[in-house]
Amino acid sequence: MDELLLALSRQNIEMKVDLVNTMILYEKDARENAIRLSGHFRGSGMAVQLQLKDPARSLEDYQAYARRRDLNNLLYLDHSGFSVKVMNLILDRSDEIPLSEYLK
Repeated sequence: MDELLLALSRQNIEMKVDLVNTMILYEKDARENAIRLSGHFRGSGMAVQLQLKDPARSLEDYQAYARRRDLNNLLYLDHSGFSVKVMNLILDRSDEIPLSEYLK
């Protein structure tokens, strides 16, 4: 991998890297709405990570994981998939927003 990067650098080829700063965490039943939500953000040029929630792990586990990865936001869709819990990990604030507000 290092050799590839060095070769690209020697040829003055720049690689655009979209850094992910938002994770969309969803329950199994909310998969379709999570994909729709990610499409909304990706359509506006934002890189997001989709993550199926493991029932054995708590929401706090995922918050800690997102912080370790230096993510700014964690969006959570529960089983209903109609409400998004938006967590700003930088400001340590959260809010509930209807999914319909994003998909207008």
